[in-house]
Amino acid sequence: MSRTPAATFGQGLLAGFATTLAGLVLLMAVTGSAGGLFSQALEWTGRNLGLAAAAFAAVAVAWLRGLFRLRDALADGGPPETVMHLDLLTDVWVGLFFGVGVIWTAIGMREALLQAIGPGAGGADGAAMLARLVDGGILLSLSTTIVGGIGGYVMRVVRALWLGPGLRRYYRAETARDVAAVRASLSGIERRLETLITRPPPSPTGDPDANMAGRRR
Repeated sequence: MSRTPAATFGQGLLAGFATTLAGLVLLMAVTGSAGGLFSQALEWTGRNLGLAAAAFAAVAVAWLRGLFRLRDALADGGPPETVMHLDLLTDVWVGLFFGVGVIWTAIGMREALLQAIGPGAGGADGAAMLARLVDGGILLSLSTTIVGGIGGYVMRVVRALWLGPGLRRYYRAETARDVAAVRASLSGIERRLETLITRPPPSPTGDPDANMAGRRR
C-alpha cells in the first residue's frame, strides 16, 4: 500500500513525539535532574490524576497497539472482518479514553462533596470548605476532564491522519468487489433466462392436431 502525505504526516507525528520524549529523558539524565523532575512529575500526576493516570495509560497503550494492528491489516490486505473489527476497536478505545475522564470526574466530585459537607466535615467557614473541596476531589475531577477531552480528540486526529486514507481506499475496493460479484451473478441469471426463452418447446406426444395430420398422410 502506497504511503499518502496524510499517512506520512501521521507517522512523522508519532515519531517526532517519541523522539522528543526520548530526548527529554536523555537531557534530564545528562544534567542529573532526572530524579528531581521524575519525582515532581509523579507527585503532580498523583495529585491531579490519581489512579486515573494508570487507566489513561492502559487505554492509550491499547489504542496504539490497535492502530499498529490495523495498519498491518491494511498493508497485508486482510479480510474485511478483521479490518472492520480493528477499525471498530480503535473507536472503542477512544470512547473509553473519554469515559475514563468522565468517570473520574464523577468520582472526584463525589469525594470533594464528602470531604466538604460529609458527616465528618463539621462546621467550617467558606475558606476551609473551599480548601476541602479542592483537596477532596475538585482538582482531580477537573484534571481528568481536561486530559480525557484533549487526549480523546488527539487520538481521533492521529487516527484520521494516519490511517484514514488507507481505510477509505480499502472500503472502496471492497465495495467495488461486491458490486462486481453482484453484476457477475446477474449476468449469469440473464444468460440462463435467455437460454430458456430461445429454446424451442418440446412437441407433446398427445397433441390431437398432430395425430390428425398423421392420419391424413
